[in-house]
Amino acid sequence: MGKPSEVVVASILDKDTQGFVRGLPEMPRQPLERLIPGASIELIDLLNSTFEYERKARITAHQALRHAYLKGYQSHLHETQPVHFDWTLFQSAKNADAWKGLVLSELFLN
Repeated sequence: MGKPSEVVVASILDKDTQGFVRGLPEMPRQPLERLIPGASIELIDLLNSTFEYERKARITAHQALRHAYLKGYQSHLHETQPVHFDWTLFQSAKNADAWKGLVLSELFLN
């Protein structure tokens, strides 16, 4: 991955993480083709997309699962689209036990 640019480091929200990353030694990005000889173009693309420091440029889990490299493992018959979860129900929980009860009722009663 190499050390990220200062622009990318400055975009990290957590100040402790920023400090940690700034303290890393300077290291240029190494081409994965050289580190993993014989790897397919699809694998290199998936890994490069996954190893992005900048979260907006990084591939999502949903996109990664649909990547060409994993095509042979996909089963569109059993996959569903992600659904937005509504947290409104859980706002009424006053403590951890109440929250656990709501989660269990949501899992087993619906």
